[in-house]
Amino acid sequence: MIFHLDRPLRVGQLAQTVDITSSVASYHVRLMRDAGLVVTERRGNTTVVRRIERRWAAIFRAVVAAE
Repeated sequence: MIFHLDRPLRVGQLAQTVDITSSVASYHVRLMRDAGLVVTERRGNTTVVRRIERRWAAIFRAVVAAE
């Protein structure tokens, strides 16, 4: 599984990357944002993940796998 860290991703794109629903991805991205692990921005009705550090990408995959 590859995270495209070189460019911002919409939460829906991130969800597809790890094969989960957008709502589950949104929930976990929100938790990670609140913990300071990712940087997000709003673009209209869409949340864009601007930065996710490589070390946290593995944690993201582990957390969503536990769902």
